[in-house]
Order: sequence, then structure tokens, then C-alpha cells
Amino acid sequence: MSKLLYLIDDQPEQLDLLTVYAKKSGFEVKTFTRAADCLEDLAKGTTLPDGIITDLYMPEMDGITFIQSCRKQFGDSIPILVLTVSDSTTEAVKAMRKGAWDFMTKPLGFERFQVTVENMLERQSLKKEIALALRESENRAEFSDIIGQSEKMQALFKTMLKAAPTDMPVLLNGESGVGKELVAKAIHQASNRSEGPMVVVNCGAIPENLIESILFGHEKGAFTGADRKAEGKFKAADGGTLFLDELGELPANAQVKLLRALQEGEIEPVGATGTVPVNVRIICATNKDLSKMVKDGSFREDLFYRVNVLPIHVPALRQREDDIQLLAEYFIRRAAVQNNQDPKTLSKGAISFLTGYPWPGNVRQLENAVYRAIVHAETKTLEATDFAFLSPDMTFQIEDDPDEEILPLEVIERRYIEHVLDLCNGNLTQAAKKLGIGRATLYRKLPQGGSDD
Repeated sequence: MSKLLYLIDDQPEQLDLLTVYAKKSGFEVKTFTRAADCLEDLAKGTTLPDGIITDLYMPEMDGITFIQSCRKQFGDSIPILVLTVSDSTTEAVKAMRKGAWDFMTKPLGFERFQVTVENMLERQSLKKEIALALRESENRAEFSDIIGQSEKMQALFKTMLKAAPTDMPVLLNGESGVGKELVAKAIHQASNRSEGPMVVVNCGAIPENLIESILFGHEKGAFTGADRKAEGKFKAADGGTLFLDELGELPANAQVKLLRALQEGEIEPVGATGTVPVNVRIICATNKDLSKMVKDGSFREDLFYRVNVLPIHVPALRQREDDIQLLAEYFIRRAAVQNNQDPKTLSKGAISFLTGYPWPGNVRQLENAVYRAIVHAETKTLEATDFAFLSPDMTFQIEDDPDEEILPLEVIERRYIEHVLDLCNGNLTQAAKKLGIGRATLYRKLPQGGSDD
């Protein structure tokens, strides 16, 4: 998916030239003759650009004032280039001190434009990857960490923005792998509790006999093996947010204590003779239908109404096809940064396959698939065949594309043989039968061989 540039210049002929250069470089564009109009568009927050190019000298609001306003509202999340005449480099340097990424002088040539803009966006992408890695190490996330431009994701962002400033409980519902924990962390980071802790608890991963102790803490000697006092997750999240993932897995006895903690703002550690006050905001998540669980008696009705104050549905990946290419390219860039390699690209065939695949494992499965394809790919471009492991029975349609790299037949043959061998767990005899060739022929085509079992 093409990156979006905002172009600002009060001179129509200069704006037309920038537009031609940007589109020739493969960017989508949105143009403005007034900087104030651009600020008004940015304030809507529907779709933010990947970068902005603005003239330095304009009536009403000049480039430096525009940059200062952008930095005040959006920090350094949007890189900005300024245009200036050759004898005004002093003002351009001043603009860079105010937050511009770089400047370009008029008259502007295409090659200079293309190189400067691509360098700006590449550096910004790297900066985002590093910032994300740092936030992940600190168990934090921001709205910008959630990739999505589809209508369903824009609706999700609006709901999240409404939920963030409040202290009301949030219930996130969605299939496994859609990113509910990332949504919870972003809500916390945008809330008034962002300076407080964000504590994550997977209710489905805790042994039933330890859930109360882990959530509410315990006194020394409260049970066998309790050789010291433990404060529990509720107390650890005091002043911040407690994220309870897989809430539907919580057993009945823990549901009672959770309800009391939410109603009274206090917990009773295991083995304690009194209660302990806590100040936490609760965000819960589940991939189950809790309303059905209430009807069949496996989930308390009063607890359901207590946690379901602000319900938020996180859509499945197949419901947001427009975001699949964005996510895949994001994972490709991330892998390149992590492994200090040049990022690979996606062929049109690969994009077509990825957007048409149902993704039962959602974003988590897509991430895994992209990383796996990168490891095994033999060229700089990921083809549909590199994702054959996702659909063993898939067939590939060859499309006429003069710009797309044509793989040698032996490479395609070798990849398919390796795929069939993988399905047969390396058994040459079984693989040969599936391929309709003799075992000796298969062995010659694949010198490394396989097992005879």
C-alpha cells in the first residue's frame, strides 16, 4: 500500500510540481494551499500522513509556525520536510531546530526530491521500530503501534479514545490472535493512569488452585509452600491498570472475589484476617461469549454486568482485508530491523494470496507466516509460493507483470518438492508417490535426501 504525503504550498504551480514528483515516486498525495487547512485536517485524526512537505514562506501561517503547531499536537510522529529558496538556508536551519526533518531548495529536481523523501520515511520507519521495541520491553503500547486504516479499525480507534480517559471497566471481545492485549495497553497508555503500572494476567494460564493467591496475594503460611507474604497482581497494579486476559477461564470462587474487588475497591489476600484497599482500573478480554456463559451458569451474571460497562469488539483479520498488506509490510520491516538486513518486498501475487487467505489465527498467524517466509525465501521478493505452507492444496495462477521477478523453474520445482517433503515429514517414498515420480528421481532432484521410514 502506497504511503501518503501531505503537500503544502501557496503557489499552485509549485504544488502541481510536487504532486507530479510524489506520484511519480509511488506516493499518494493530499494537497493544501494553506497551512491552517492542513492543521485542521490533521486534527480530525481519521488518517494521518506518513510525511509532510511544506513551503517555508506562506501568507497567514508560515512553515515554521506550522511545524511548531504540528510538534505541539503530534510530537515527532509525522516527519516534515521544508521547501525554501537557495538564499534562505538560515531560515531552513531554523525550521529544522523547530522540528523539521530536513529541507530542500528550489528549484527542485526530481531525483533530489525522491532521495530526500525516501530517506526521511525510511529513517522515520526505523525510529518507530526502535521506539516500539523499547515500549515492548517496558510493557507499554500506544495507538500508533496498532496497524490499521480500514473502516473497522478506525471505528475501533474512536471507541478506544472514548474509553481511555475514564476509569470504567472495559471488556475486550475478539478471536484469539487479534491483538486484544495491545489494545488494552494502548488504552492504558492514553489514560490518566499511564504513569501507573500496567499488570497483565492470563487467567487461562494459572492453575486453578493458585488463581486467588496470584490475583489477591497471600499471607505467609496461608498454605503449603507459602513461605513468605505475596502482594498479588491487584496490589501490584495499584494506581494503574490490571488487564485480565481470558476472563472466561476464571473459576467460580475467583469470580466471587473479583466481583467484591470491583464493587468495594478492596481485596482479601489468602489467609488474611482483613481486607486491603486497592485503586485499579480493570480491562478484561475474552474470546468467549460471556452472555452465553451467563445463561448456562458458568459465569456470574452480576460479574458480567460489572465488567461489561464499556464493551469493545476487536475485529478479526479477515474482517479487515485492507489492513493485511499494511501489517505484512510492517512485519517485514520489523524483521529487517531486528536482523540488521535489507527489507524484502511483496510481489503482487503474494499480496493477492495474503489478502484472500482467511487467517484463522488472525494477526498472530500473519506475523508468524511472514517471519517464516522471510527465513526460507531465496530472493529479495516474497512470492505467493513462499507462503505455500499456509495452504497445502493451494494452486498458483501466474499473472503477467513485466515488473515482477520471474523465478527460475528449478527454484519453483525445488520449493514445491520441499513443501511436499515437509507434508510427508521427510519420507521420500511417500513424497515420491504424491509427486508421481520415482523415488530415485526425487532423490536426484533433492541431493540432501530424506528419510526412508
